[in-house]
Amino acid sequence: MKDGIIVGESKFPLVLLSAIQLPERPEDGKESNVLFYNPRSLESMTQEAMDSLRNAIRTVGLQQPPIVRVFTKNKKRNGEVEKVELIAGERRYRSIMGLYEENAQCYDDTNDQHLEAQKLYKYLHCKVLYNIDDQQALKIAFQENDDHHPLTVAEEISLVKRLLGMGMKQDQIAEMLSKQISWVSQTANFAEGLPKKALAELLKGQMTRHVAIQILSYAPEDRDALYNKALDSQKAELKQAIANAEE
Repeated sequence: MKDGIIVGESKFPLVLLSAIQLPERPEDGKESNVLFYNPRSLESMTQEAMDSLRNAIRTVGLQQPPIVRVFTKNKKRNGEVEKVELIAGERRYRSIMGLYEENAQCYDDTNDQHLEAQKLYKYLHCKVLYNIDDQQALKIAFQENDDHHPLTVAEEISLVKRLLGMGMKQDQIAEMLSKQISWVSQTANFAEGLPKKALAELLKGQMTRHVAIQILSYAPEDRDALYNKALDSQKAELKQAIANAEE
């Protein structure tokens, strides 16, 4: 036990819930001053989505432990804990904090019983990484989201724009996020290269990334016409689908 904060040496030791800190998101306009924080926006954590997750945790238990990084004074695994910071699993963490504050009855899938949240989640099973830097933390946070609940295109654009604003090169961003340079280049070009209406649809999730990339593959002066043609085709397909359904 490290100062009563971390219990156990397994792959997913218990971490004192009250010791886990959320990295603060910077103020608007100052995003490029901070390398690591959750690339998922707060806007994506809708009330409906969070209520659904809280209900799932309450009824079937926490299925995927969050990931935290632990900073120690001597920079070694056995050192005195200075800080515990959440890397991935903010939605899960916020949901559990809500249940904890309510002291709701929650299912303990280890012992097949229901317990008060303040008893069940005083300590939380987490994947613990020791003394990793901001670049490693961002890489893990991005990959964790990509594997389980991918970022929206708007969040990807915001992340790439922020990293470029910090002076990182596209190849450095690609390596850090484990993506192809073409993915970084395309993501960086969406905001400036797409017609305004196409960009708006992409950000709202009404256009796929694949279609947006196709539009970017054409000369800038041809993109508006291509978008309008694709829109007309989409409307025609929808009209035909409705007609077929009504037959």
